[in-house]
Amino acid sequence: MKKIIVSSKNPVKLEASRKGFEKMFPEDKFEFVSLDSSSEVPD
Repeated sequence: MKKIIVSSKNPVKLEASRKGFEKMFPEDKFEFVSLDSSSEVPD
């Protein structure tokens, strides 16, 4: 299982990341971790 770290607590971004990885790599299994990070990019 591969761990994917999403540098946002935004649930929409986390779900989009999950869907993208599962679509591109359907044979792999992933664990998604959402972490908070400071940024100038709005959520």
